[in-house]
Order: sequence, then structure tokens, then C-alpha cells
Amino acid sequence: MKKTFMSIAVLALSLGMAFAASDTKTTYYDLGNQVFSFKAGPGIPLFTYLWGGDGTQESDFYFGIGEDGTHLKVGGYGSISYQAFINPYVALGGELGYSFFYSMSDSLFTAVPIQAKATFVPIQGTIDLPITLGLGGVYLRYEDDSLSYDGSLFTLFASLDVGLTWYFTENWGVGINAGIWIIPEFYSNKRNSIGAFIPATLSITYRH
Repeated sequence: MKKTFMSIAVLALSLGMAFAASDTKTTYYDLGNQVFSFKAGPGIPLFTYLWGGDGTQESDFYFGIGEDGTHLKVGGYGSISYQAFINPYVALGGELGYSFFYSMSDSLFTAVPIQAKATFVPIQGTIDLPITLGLGGVYLRYEDDSLSYDGSLFTLFASLDVGLTWYFTENWGVGINAGIWIIPEFYSNKRNSIGAFIPATLSITYRH
């Protein structure tokens, strides 16, 4: 599934860059233009790295989906975002999202990221190519005995996202997006971790 989506994304981005060549001569956006986006799609567990916070435990690295990997199945993600352009190529704003994943024992893991976003749009017009960096925090809730810890916490969150949006009218567009999340957890009395996930979403965007 992941390979298929990435192949489609690469092909779409290549075609978009070819068809949007004429838009690179002039910019579409001005200072103050605004963009609202709604995204939804699958979330793919990529890896989990664990190491002992007190130095007494060996590190463990789990890669991929399922029992032999992160112990998580493919989940889902949805979000709403708002950004405003500060110059013809760069927009600043934020995003609020919700994601869920089930463990192999069907216990629930949820994540609610809240992030500030900076987006660079090198190709823009009928087709946009947004490249977005996000930084913020995420509320996590674990209910998975196989991961040896339960509970909730608020921790750091970072994301990188690349999208392709086609505007079928002057204001409305549809697109595809793929990226990576990095979620660290640090403790003084138990194992630390860094988790990574791949969101692969479809989007509806309104700009003005």
C-alpha cells in the first residue's frame, strides 16, 4: 500500500511540475492571501526506537507495520489548517489534527497534533507544490499492553510534508499529500522513545 501510494505521488508530482511550468514565470500569491485546507487519509507507522532512560536497558528498534514492527496497524488521520502568505512564496499558519492507530491486540493509540506551519510554494497557480515544515506539540493516549506502557502525555511534534494541489476553480482545489512525523518521548525513570509515522492524505483546499 505504501509503495503504491508513493509511486502515485511521485508520478503526480512529476506531471504537476511539467504542466505547471508556465506558472513558474509569475507568482500567484500576494501578501495576505489565505489558504484553508481539510485533509484525511491513512497514517502509516514507520518506526519506533526505544532506549533506557536510566541507562540500564538495551535499545530496541522496530520498523514497519505489524507484530514484527511497531506493533501497530495502519491508522487514519484528519486535520484542518489555515495559513496566510507573508510574501509570494511563503505562508505561515497552523494545523490541528487527529489520528488513531490500533495495536495488534486491537488496543487504541491516539495522537492529537497541534502545530505551527511554514510552507514554501515554489510552483503555484493552477497547480501548487507546497513544501511544509511543522513544529509543535502532540497529545498522546496509549491503551496498548504490548508496548508495556499505558497512559497519556503531551510531548513535542515535528513534521515535513510535500503536496500537490490542482485548483479546478480560481479558489477551490484538491490534492494529495505525503510526509513524515517525528514524535519524541523523554523520561527520567523509564524508556525513552522516538516514533515516526507517514501520513498520506487527500486534501480539499480553499484559497482567497
